[in-house]
Amino acid sequence: MKKITGIITFLSGIVATILFLLLALGYNKFILLPLLIVPISVIKYTISTKFGFESKSELDKITEENEILRQKVKNAEIKNKLSDQKTI
Repeated sequence: MKKITGIITFLSGIVATILFLLLALGYNKFILLPLLIVPISVIKYTISTKFGFESKSELDKITEENEILRQKVKNAEIKNKLSDQKTI
């Protein structure tokens, strides 16, 4: 779903850039050219996030790994308790 949204955002940025350039040809260029900042930044952001797939920061990766390790430890403790109860 993120990839589709990224593609739509990218295409809308391109269309907006083309429309602003066409408008700038007919009107005062100095008024409309600063408005190009928005569509160009949309295109740049979409490309930098690889069309919606943001890379995780190191802190997010470490937090995710810690959560996985907590779950493994919890599962091991539960297995030990169950095996102790079966032997009794």
